Amino acid sequence: MNSPSDPIGKKLELITVPGDLDKIQAYHEKKRGAIKRLVHGIYVGAKHDMGKVLDVFAIRLASMLFPQAALTHSTAYYRKPIHGFVFIGGDYPYKRQIAEGVSTLTIVHSMSKPDVSDKTQYELVTLKDPMGEFQVYCATPEMILLQQQESTKKNADKHLGATELGKLFKAVVAKHGSKEKALAAIRKIAKKAGREAEADRLERAPVVEEFT
Repeated sequence: MNSPSDPIGKKLELITVPGDLDKIQAYHEKKRGAIKRLVHGIYVGAKHDMGKVLDVFAIRLASMLFPQAALTHSTAYYRKPIHGFVFIGGDYPYKRQIAEGVSTLTIVHSMSKPDVSDKTQYELVTLKDPMGEFQVYCATPEMILLQQQESTKKNADKHLGATELGKLFKAVVAKHGSKEKALAAIRKIAKKAGREAEADRLERAPVVEEFT
């Protein structure tokens, strides 16, 4: 499709317009079959498998499309998409689907209202993909535990299974030194974030009651 002297779209990377190409270049490259469109202003080489592209670049795409948002729920824990979903927090609920068809990535923008100025709630993390390193805000382990206690039943993929939830709580206990100190730290965060109901549920949850 492309000659050695014409590398457009050969590498596994996102192509931005404007940026890597201008609108006229993008039009011609797409017309000749060198690139395909993911969303407005973002393309990828046509030879690349769309499922792999969406999986590999899911978090980068979310950060590009929603630069003020932060990773939440299971996405904050795994730091990768789960079953084609990426969960982020913002000021309003919104869903963005990318490359509808055989392979689809759904970015779920929920009303988690992340306070990225508070490092006990959200931390700036460095992630890496084939394009290199990039930074994105991510819920802290304590905040993830609180988010797992939300009463909503929508988007089941944002919730962790019992095993992973147990691992997460164990890590938070190890971080703070004891179960009591961990719960006190979580309660303090919950008060600042307006999540005291979630803290109440967490303290009654099997993962906490059965912890030894």
